[in-house]
Amino acid sequence: MTSDAVHTQRENAAYLLGRGAHYIVIVKGRAVRELMSVSG
Repeated sequence: MTSDAVHTQRENAAYLLGRGAHYIVIVKGRAVRELMSVSG
């Protein structure tokens, strides 16, 4: 599944992971900085 930034929500990701789905999401703006601060 692919989605754009509008659908990049934690709830959506949790739902997809719970169903064993593979997915790609677009991360923009503030979310990128937050991701880098957690994973970097």
